[in-house]
Amino acid sequence: MTVYRIVKCPKCGKYRKTSALKEVKCFYCGRTFTVKNHTVSNETYKKDINKKQAEFKTFTT
Repeated sequence: MTVYRIVKCPKCGKYRKTSALKEVKCFYCGRTFTVKNHTVSNETYKKDINKKQAEFKTFTT
């Protein structure tokens, strides 16, 4: 079974799932960063995503 980590890009702030241990490249802005320093917990990820969705809903209505 593969273990995935959720990492947050320090440049653009977007998230991605990765199984890499050392370095990963952002899909969106192309920046390469270390997995160790930018791994985010599942709870933090869910809170941030829910907050962004709430902001988007209030912005569009």
